Parts: sequence; C-alpha cells; structure tokens
Amino acid sequence: MNFPLPSRQIHLDFHTSEYIKGIGHKFNRAGFQKALKTGHVNSVTLFAKCHHSLCYYPTDIGIRHPHLKFDLLGEQIARPG
Repeated sequence: MNFPLPSRQIHLDFHTSEYIKGIGHKFNRAGFQKALKTGHVNSVTLFAKCHHSLCYYPTDIGIRHPHLKFDLLGEQIARPG
C-alpha cells in the first residue's frame, strides 16, 4: 500500500540584528532547493522583513539588512535552474 507522506512545513524565521555581518553569504540556492526536495517539504514560510524591520530583498521603501549583499528572498523563491 502507498501511504501519502505527512505534510512537511517549514517556518523559516529571521531575527537578525543589524550588527551581525555576513548575512546569507554562504547561501546556496541549489543546495537550499535540494534540501527542501530531499526533505519532502511541501510548504515554506519565508520572511521578507524581520521583527527588526530589516528587509531581506532590495527595497526603496524599507531598509534592507545593512550586511546583506544580495536579494536573499528572491534567491529563496527562485525557480530551480
């Protein structure tokens, strides 16, 4: 008998102070996507802005995390490629 896998959800939360350097510098989109696929994850909550009001994407309205050098949210939601 085939039984469906249980729901696998991740709540990927950021609470990263503006004093922490190197935010996301080791992020690897392919590795991130592979880990989600390997873990049979079917739902991910990603944060565009943390409780420090710092954004994890380029913005002209908010304040991007001062030590983030790329669009982390964009990389997290990008299609495999």
